[in-house]
Amino acid sequence: MHLWHLLLGVFAFVQGQPQAVPRGSAPTLDGTIGPAEWTDAADLPLGTGGHLYLKHDGRDLHVAIRGSGLILADLCVERGDTVRVLHSSASLGTATYAPGGTDSRTRLGVFAWALRDGTAESRGPAGRQEHYDRFGWAATTVGMAG
Repeated sequence: MHLWHLLLGVFAFVQGQPQAVPRGSAPTLDGTIGPAEWTDAADLPLGTGGHLYLKHDGRDLHVAIRGSGLILADLCVERGDTVRVLHSSASLGTATYAPGGTDSRTRLGVFAWALRDGTAESRGPAGRQEHYDRFGWAATTVGMAG
């Protein structure tokens, strides 16, 4: 079971507000947001002037963020009392947090970085597919698209 199965066909919470996640086609994970690929997605304006796109293909949740200028974004996914922070930049990283006491969380293990060595293969589709198969998620940015 992939991490995203909790959201499929239900709602995602964006800035604390529930959002319907429509079913659509799976986009190409290449670091670009092609206009035709995201016409079937929910288009949510962000306060920064950017847009957040959400859709699912019956198996996975697909998220894209478009903005003006440099954007650094982490996707936080809550499942029960555990939160996973999914980071995409020049590499991919995952951190998992669990309850650590009253109103606090504790990181479980180290922040796990992947696809960081800079080789073409680690940044290409095969590297992202391997990451997806191992961790249940994958991402790319324009800088990782090769």
